[in-house]
Amino acid sequence: MKYEPGHFTYLQLGMPVLIDLEGMQHLQTALIGGKPGHYLILEMPKAEALGRTLERVLFKKGNQLVARYLHEGMAVGFKAQVVGIIEEPDRLVFISCPQVVTQRSLRKEPRVHCFLPARLQVGDQAVEGVTKDISLGGCRFTTPEVKMAQVLSDHVGKPVTIALNLPGVEGKVEVQGEQRSFMNDGQSLAIGIRFIDMQEEAREHLARCIDHLMRVSGAGNE
Repeated sequence: MKYEPGHFTYLQLGMPVLIDLEGMQHLQTALIGGKPGHYLILEMPKAEALGRTLERVLFKKGNQLVARYLHEGMAVGFKAQVVGIIEEPDRLVFISCPQVVTQRSLRKEPRVHCFLPARLQVGDQAVEGVTKDISLGGCRFTTPEVKMAQVLSDHVGKPVTIALNLPGVEGKVEVQGEQRSFMNDGQSLAIGIRFIDMQEEAREHLARCIDHLMRVSGAGNE
């Protein structure tokens, strides 16, 4: 897929990013910001193997790197060049914007777009929101309740329960799941959920709903 100058395709502030450089792989960092069409800004990776001298060698202006990240069930990657680094007030890496972006689906089931009211149970706290896409394997839940940011950010990898309002079904359909991701754009929160231990009745309701959504939309959201 071509990168459109002036737009950050699939990129969101705060998202985790892995970068590979010559001799060093899977360095963990995060997207801090950028200038569309010019550069992206990443945190300097906090790897024990990196000293200040090695940092300057690896992140020398013009060096090539590969950046990888996850977006809504897709493994996304692109090649870039180091534009420069700064050490004050924070240690940051500037890299060129992607020209070509590759992506690969990690999902076993295609997801379909939807807008289904839902309630997420996280521990003893309930969060109201909507499901934006869904499959038999999981869903993406969003909520405007940004006050829950810290709770949901700390809950990645932990169990949740989501109660879905499915068309044609009386009451809510509850599904157990695991929170797989968290994103905060300042106005809303989004989390990815992988369904686990789904009851047969809930699976049948969900399968009928997905079939209906796919027929209405004409295709799944790969």
